[in-house]
Amino acid sequence: MGERSRLWLVPVVGVAALSVGVLLGKRLFAPANDAFQQQLSELAKSHSELTKEAAENADTIAKLKADIEASGLAAKAAAEAAQRAKDDDAAASASADARAAAALDASRKDAATAMAQLESEVAAAQTNSEIPAAVLEAISSGFRASDTADTLRHHPSVVEALRSACSEVDSGRYDGTVAVKAELLALYGALLMGNGAPAEAAPRLVAALELVRGLHSTTSSELAHATEQAAEALAASGRVEDAVPLAEEALTVARALFAKGTKEPLVDALTTHASIARARGNTEDAERELREAVAVAGEIHSTPHAQRVLAVAELAELLDAQSNWSEATALHQQALDMRRSLRSGDHADTAASLNALVAGLQSLGRQGEAEPLAREALGMQERLHPQANLDLAAALNNLASVLRALGKSEEAEPIFARALFMKQELIAKDDPQIVQALKSLAWTKHSLKKDAQAHALLQRALEMQQRLTPGNSPAVAAALTDLAWIEHDVGDAENALAHAAAADTMMATMSPSGSTSRAVAMAMHARALHAAGKEDQAVVLIDQAASMVLALEPATSSHAATVLKVQEELKSPPGADSSR
Repeated sequence: MGERSRLWLVPVVGVAALSVGVLLGKRLFAPANDAFQQQLSELAKSHSELTKEAAENADTIAKLKADIEASGLAAKAAAEAAQRAKDDDAAASASADARAAAALDASRKDAATAMAQLESEVAAAQTNSEIPAAVLEAISSGFRASDTADTLRHHPSVVEALRSACSEVDSGRYDGTVAVKAELLALYGALLMGNGAPAEAAPRLVAALELVRGLHSTTSSELAHATEQAAEALAASGRVEDAVPLAEEALTVARALFAKGTKEPLVDALTTHASIARARGNTEDAERELREAVAVAGEIHSTPHAQRVLAVAELAELLDAQSNWSEATALHQQALDMRRSLRSGDHADTAASLNALVAGLQSLGRQGEAEPLAREALGMQERLHPQANLDLAAALNNLASVLRALGKSEEAEPIFARALFMKQELIAKDDPQIVQALKSLAWTKHSLKKDAQAHALLQRALEMQQRLTPGNSPAVAAALTDLAWIEHDVGDAENALAHAAAADTMMATMSPSGSTSRAVAMAMHARALHAAGKEDQAVVLIDQAASMVLALEPATSSHAATVLKVQEELKSPPGADSSR
């Protein structure tokens, strides 16, 4: 064992922190692999050797204690001998007393020195073993890099062990062991990120980065990784502008490493830099960088790999937001296939890919293909989360949406209601997810001719959205459009026209060059105008809406289908079905 191994459990840090650091990878979602298993084996072997060495140290300490005790007994025996000598020979008593006192004093000094040395060694061992012990506890308690935030919550000892160790770091107790402190801060920060607490993780990861700067060169993989993780945490906690210089630094270091043949850091740096660019509204750069990340990951990992899956999944998500559903759905399928090959059975990452694929298939109008996948995703989430959970609520919503689209509204209605109740229970405040859940249940009730209930739900959705985004916003415009649609269908032409016109005006202000949301608002306005007897205006407006949406999306998309249905409706005889 190396030089550091001589201080009891200090080497555990090197082994455990290295293993766990590798395990954490990018976002605590990397699947277990052969390298991980090898690291665990090495950790177990090292731990066994350390246990043996600790036992030997314990024997040494026991012997030292015995020696100290023996020294005390020897002093006592010397004193007793001196007393006997004094009794036997009064003339020699003074000399005997002096010898006894000297022996006792020397013994006490030896004992004090030995005890001080012992206490120092014990204190040092305790100081240097608490952090490694916490890391080992984390691993032995079942923590794995593939665990998600919700799974980790079932291992409170993991979180508490690391939290306790980090509180010791905060106290300054381990300032002398910089490498240990950096590893632990990075580990705990990554765990907090995986648990959905970026605001708490960010200062840990930034502190870890500052320590890494003093430990590694400016073109090291360690620096690239630490900088990228700190940038990711800052951005995720809402501090996007603070994250920008770190993300750029990480990308610069990663490109320098790539030029020297070290390619892995570039994938993570590109992915994080792209997510920050997207958050700042620069989707063009974000897409370019994610495509590069996917290409590099494919070059590095010819077989399924966590880093490659992440890059593919994030590119698919961006393409979803750009309504490029055809390519996005193909990428979601690719990510799902890789995740299935990386692990069998239930896993949150696999369920997430299933849900993303279901949403993509729905956007393409391929509801029949989506239904079995939606049922599989829901079953997996129910097994992963026996109690209420937002991922479970999302899976419920996905299945119900597919069922409603397939004309199975009676089956969909209680599923939507369950999803809404779950979100209200878990969030307990105004939230966009609750707004969407209210709308989903409302449209299902509308399809079942329960229009009074549907109108009440949409009114609640509008009021909540107005509290969330006061003033003009696409979300408020969409809520106004939804309410106008129901009011039109129940014969409330006056309110339908007022709400539809307000939504159309709002969207025209925000999207003068056109958007799918604006096209839908225009379609509803045309519908309300037609009902108010202004057929000529209605026809002109619906034709403009149809041209706009078809220039942006395929005819099979949900937005295009809505607009085209209104266009058909306005040219159909009175009394034609107008269900959305």
